[in-house]
Amino acid sequence: MTTTVRKIEYLSIIYKAIQLTEWSQSYTQYRVADSAVCDALNWALQYPAESGVASDLDDGEVVIVGQQFRIKVTPPASQLGFKVYEDKTGFLKDNPTGSVSDFFVMLDAFFSKDQNKPNWFSDYQAALELVSCLKKAAVHYQGTQIIFVDNKKKLELPVLMDGETLNGFSKAELSKLLNFLREESLHGEQKYAIFADTVTDLIKLEPLDNRFNSLLRQLEKLYQKMLHSYNLFCADFSYEKFKEKLAASRLDDFTKAHKIFSDIQNQILGIPAATFIVATQMKQVANGYASPEFWANSGILLGCVIYAVLMLCTLNNQSETASVINNEISRQKNKIKKELGLNSELPKDIQDLFSPLDIRIKNQQNVIYFLQWIVSLGLFACIIAYAVQSF
Repeated sequence: MTTTVRKIEYLSIIYKAIQLTEWSQSYTQYRVADSAVCDALNWALQYPAESGVASDLDDGEVVIVGQQFRIKVTPPASQLGFKVYEDKTGFLKDNPTGSVSDFFVMLDAFFSKDQNKPNWFSDYQAALELVSCLKKAAVHYQGTQIIFVDNKKKLELPVLMDGETLNGFSKAELSKLLNFLREESLHGEQKYAIFADTVTDLIKLEPLDNRFNSLLRQLEKLYQKMLHSYNLFCADFSYEKFKEKLAASRLDDFTKAHKIFSDIQNQILGIPAATFIVATQMKQVANGYASPEFWANSGILLGCVIYAVLMLCTLNNQSETASVINNEISRQKNKIKKELGLNSELPKDIQDLFSPLDIRIKNQQNVIYFLQWIVSLGLFACIIAYAVQSF
């Protein structure tokens, strides 16, 4: 069975062999040049509805090398997903964002899988690199529409290319721009934010259909304005300032965490001991269920159970609070790594800012686990004392 990929290759071989420049209106004479064309024609003539290729040969007749016959070529079936264009203008109009993968351009006899590509297609691929960066900087994109925001208003950038602009834009300036955006640095997000602001500033007064081509013609200006804005940003940024701001934020977080833990902790410290103390208040029962001591012991046990359950609920709430704060600290650490462009651990001086909080939370969790065991043991001791004294 012939695969779709192979069918498309067969059609490209036929188009090149007959030097296709337009779809046939009538049959023309053709002589089979070699075995590759022969194989392609034998498939195409066997399935004319799919290939769009017909001839004056008898049905089922096998084509051989050197054979002459009349042939007619029309567009292939759409289900093949193979687009054929007369020239680069039609290609650029239909495929400004690189969405069409299998195609043939008649004027250049260019098939999408060819190793040797025309100059205009190399320029087109370079322009797609810019499109990729624009999409990353935009607030939204769909199809050929890239959306930015300028002064809280939507600014559209349709990706529309023409051959003249592709032939004239500076590949060197584009290369500098792409290298600047993609190089590893502390300010990757800020670079793209500056890029978006600079783009909107350059295109907002341009006619809608000319915005992308205008951007291609102004790559040097775009790069210089970006570089200037980025240098101003860096002049206002320093690692020490970042640390100072972070230290102030961590102090505020530590204060909040301390208050959350202290408010509850002051209320619960005495309760675990109470579960042991009440056990000592139970008295020996002499006359079974009729004895007042039995009912007094039962009341003490019921009170102890209620206190223990409330205490464990409170401690569980404390444990969940500690987990939430710990998760928030982890989120902030990851955010800082992203801001600083780090793939490994935070620098020691920044990690030290988090250490007091980390230690405070760990200690609080240890205290909670200890109190949970104490409460459980106290409740168990109370039950044992009840059983010994009452039965």
